Amino acid sequence: LTKNERNVGQPWKPQEFPAKSKSAENKESQDPLVEKDPIFGAVQEQPNGDVVLPAGMLETIEKSFKKLSERCNLKKEVHLLKASMYSNFIVKKEKPIYDPTKFKAFCKSVGSTYNFYHIMAAVTDKRHSPNKILLNELRTATIIYKMCYSLSQQCNAMQIDQSLYLDSSNINKEGIETQHQLGDTCSIKTTDRVMTVLAEQHYMCNKK
Repeated sequence: LTKNERNVGQPWKPQEFPAKSKSAENKESQDPLVEKDPIFGAVQEQPNGDVVLPAGMLETIEKSFKKLSERCNLKKEVHLLKASMYSNFIVKKEKPIYDPTKFKAFCKSVGSTYNFYHIMAAVTDKRHSPNKILLNELRTATIIYKMCYSLSQQCNAMQIDQSLYLDSSNINKEGIETQHQLGDTCSIKTTDRVMTVLAEQHYMCNKK
């Protein structure tokens, strides 16, 4: 209230509202509840918008949320991928997988079921075109390669490929080292070692 609306010289008191009559309370209690059926089961919605949950539903929701949260253990899945990438791409000398469809299948086969999809969802927007979504799938695969490399520099299949590509493109050692700091390539020392092995293999093939 403004000063003009008060009695001059009198202390201001908050406005008091009359209590609801018994008939109004009875009317509200008699209003029908609206049945709704969300994902966890049927609930009832009161006319004022309050939702009434059946007994035990809140506990069910909490258990389901905990179970869903535990499904994607990012650290655990990266460790699984790191071990499998090292075994397949480094020890067994298999070619690294860059095709998104094949890479998703590879992740699932080693127990990393949710990692790819959570990262993909984080970097994708509904405004993106189909081509951008396909590109994001490839980028998601490379993000995971870099995560595994950050965990262990022995897991460096993609980084070796990138180093060899940059070396063949006449990028100097400082440029490769900069990319190494970002996790995109292996170190200069590793690059030189791989180049030496490839040169020796090439020499032996020509000798035959």
